[in-house]
Formats: sequence, C-alpha cells, structure tokens
Amino acid sequence: MQSDEETDEQSYIVKNLIEQSKVGSHIFVDTEIYLKLLVNQPCIKCGSIELIKKAHKASTHGFILNVIVHCKICGKKTKFNNSNQ
Repeated sequence: MQSDEETDEQSYIVKNLIEQSKVGSHIFVDTEIYLKLLVNQPCIKCGSIELIKKAHKASTHGFILNVIVHCKICGKKTKFNNSNQ
C-alpha cells in the first residue's frame, strides 16, 4: 500500500504530465488513471518502482500521448504512447 507521501508525489507527477502534454482530461480511460499506470511501471532494466528515482516527460502529437520515463538508477529510458502503431 502506498503512503500518503507516495500518493501525493504520484498525483504531482501525473498533473505535471497532463500540463506538459496539454492532452486534456480523457483518453479512452481517464488521463490520470492512464498516467498513474505508466508512472508506476517498474523499470524494465533494473526493476525499480521508486517514483522519486525516475524522471517523467510527456508530449502530444495530434491525439497521441507520448510519455518518457527515465530511471535515474540505471539510466534506462522507456517510451510509452497510447497508439497501437
């Protein structure tokens, strides 16, 4: 279970990603839920799940939301988007 501090950090990161990308409030699922799922993914290289040990960046291209999660522990950058292409 997440502590209040982790939940606050997660909410801060998600709101910042929404503002960065100017994506609005809904994709096909609520934008906040979608982004919470992304920011909570473990690093695919080292497995870290610590929010404070990751940097996040979001942008949009048309209806496509792009999110990059950079693990500060191992340096792995993972790219996510809401497109199936």
